[in-house]
Amino acid sequence: MLYGNFLQIGRNIFVTFSAYEFDAAADLAYKG
Repeated sequence: MLYGNFLQIGRNIFVTFSAYEFDAAADLAYKG
C-alpha cells in the first residue's frame, strides 16, 4: 500500500516536471 502511494507520488512529480519542460520548450519555440 505504502509502496503504491510512493509510486503514485513519483508519477505525479514526473508528469508535472514533464509538463513544465514541455511548457518551457513551447515558450522558447514561440519566442524564438
